Amino acid sequence: MRMFSFKFYYKGLVSSKKLLSESAIPIEQLYRPQFRRSIYTVGLIMRYFDFKQPDVYGGAEDAQGALPANICDDVYNTLAFFLSCSHSEICKETLLSMGNFCVKNYEYLTKTELREYYNYLLTQDTVLTEMKINVLKNILMYLTEEENKMVRNDKEWEKQSKTEDLKEMGDVSSGMASRVIQIYLKEILRSFLHRDTGVRMWAMRVVEIVLRQGLVHPVQIVPYLICLSTDPEKEVAHSADRHLQEIDKHYPGFVNMKSHAGMQYSFELQVLLQKRDASSIVRGYRIRDPAEPPTALNGFLYTLLRNTKPQRRALVQSITKQFDDGKIALQQMLYLADNLAYFPYAVQDEPLYIIHHIDVLISVAGTNLLATFREGLKPPPGAENNPEQAPNPLEDDDDDDQDAILNRLPEDTTELQTCITSAQGCMLLLILKQHLKETYGITDCKISRYSPSEAGKIYDKAMQRRSNSLFDPKATITLLRENRTSEGVQTQEERVELVQRYLDFKQLMLRLDPDDPDLLDEDDKLPPKGGGGAGSEPNSTTTTPVKQPPAAGGDTNSTTPATGSSNSHSNNAPASTTHHHVNNVSRTPRSTGGGRSSSTANSGSSARKSSSQAGRGSARKKRRKLSSSEEEESDASDMDYD
Repeated sequence: MRMFSFKFYYKGLVSSKKLLSESAIPIEQLYRPQFRRSIYTVGLIMRYFDFKQPDVYGGAEDAQGALPANICDDVYNTLAFFLSCSHSEICKETLLSMGNFCVKNYEYLTKTELREYYNYLLTQDTVLTEMKINVLKNILMYLTEEENKMVRNDKEWEKQSKTEDLKEMGDVSSGMASRVIQIYLKEILRSFLHRDTGVRMWAMRVVEIVLRQGLVHPVQIVPYLICLSTDPEKEVAHSADRHLQEIDKHYPGFVNMKSHAGMQYSFELQVLLQKRDASSIVRGYRIRDPAEPPTALNGFLYTLLRNTKPQRRALVQSITKQFDDGKIALQQMLYLADNLAYFPYAVQDEPLYIIHHIDVLISVAGTNLLATFREGLKPPPGAENNPEQAPNPLEDDDDDDQDAILNRLPEDTTELQTCITSAQGCMLLLILKQHLKETYGITDCKISRYSPSEAGKIYDKAMQRRSNSLFDPKATITLLRENRTSEGVQTQEERVELVQRYLDFKQLMLRLDPDDPDLLDEDDKLPPKGGGGAGSEPNSTTTTPVKQPPAAGGDTNSTTPATGSSNSHSNNAPASTTHHHVNNVSRTPRSTGGGRSSSTANSGSSARKSSSQAGRGSARKKRRKLSSSEEEESDASDMDYD
């Protein structure tokens, strides 16, 4: 009866194959209920019965109407023929039948034709999502059957272990699952980086059973688990978190070793999920509750590494180093800065180490960028007579004159534009530093006293957020929305904008070390504690020394995060009233045409130019008083950490 049913349905498939091969009938005529039943039933029978055994295919000498001994090869070739059809529905039905067929006949999964076909379906973006999911289901079905077989074999071994030798068992199928999964593992892992939630979910289920059976070494899976821990689908993200935790427990150091690659894959996934159009901005945080502060997308990764100081510092260094090497785009820098801003810091050492690392990096990279910009300008009048007197890019007062810099711009500003674009990474880090200072109540005096090599546990005291400030680098977001390239600027307005960005960056660099009396101007030392009035200076109306131009076309006091997907990435969600933005100070007034645009800016610039040596000496005395009072204030603020 079993053989009769198989022959009945298989005969129908062979007839359909012959019709398509020898005649020009439309393929749609074959797609009927009888054909669908035949192709499904043949695969199902081949799954539950081993047709390689003579008693199954009727290979006995006295058997009548027996099937050929190579019936498995015939069925495989027939199914492969229908997989190559142009009819999408026939391909779907055949793919399901092929999955059932390969459960019992697993050696066909290693054939070159089927391997290339499966890999093509998993990697090509033009393939239907349903086909990708069916491939993942087929592989999962095979691995599940192998797992069930191992459970049955273990029970049998418990009964026979006293009479049989383990070496004589010769279980060939025990290593077959590992061989099969290694063929398809790379493509399965890349399926994590797919826009469709179903594809990511089924890929995660395959990886779960692979880890459970121990078919491959987990180190190659860790970066993709880090990536999937940022998934907006809670079921997928929690599963990835659980496996990351288990791997970190059994293999200490693996998660830390693959954290850099994991964050790279995380960014690639968020680009797929959040970037709907050219104006969308990819952010590295999500807001689950408007009343709560945002959380970093890679926050769970940091939580795993936070308890070990060398590991968490290695993660911070790996992230901040990318701002300096110039190998990543500005969009990815913003994603990384978001994560650093919203990581769940628990002790004082964590934000202090980040700030310390930012200062070290900026002191070198930022100064080099300023020097590179100045070298690209035309020499000032009279510079030919004194070529040896090269001004310091942070100390030349004439460099603050916007009109003077405009007159020195070369015709081709491509190099200067590239320099300013590269400086955005430094600006992001400086704004991040200010955000951490405000959020955790860190003073400049505490930063200056901090030493990463401190042997004691003075900085291991617990701390809490003091404010729910939002990390909002408006200038970077504006630049990304403008999608500006590194090509040279052409119009006068663009040239003015280029100079303005340079001046803004220089002002940020001047505030890198507020305790240094040689860097601060008299109007930058004592910002008012309250909001500035009508007669206050432009830079004294803000609570942060960070200076960035406001977002174009919008309110300078409102955040404009990127449009996220329909999941919980609420980059479009309005900020709660309990959040306070890290506002950017007013920009240096811009000149239009040949005249000055602001008397305030001119008075500040001329005051710097006309300052005498005696004036500088008295200013230093005042600054020392300010520094002394700041020390006392910081000592008092230390009480809050105890």
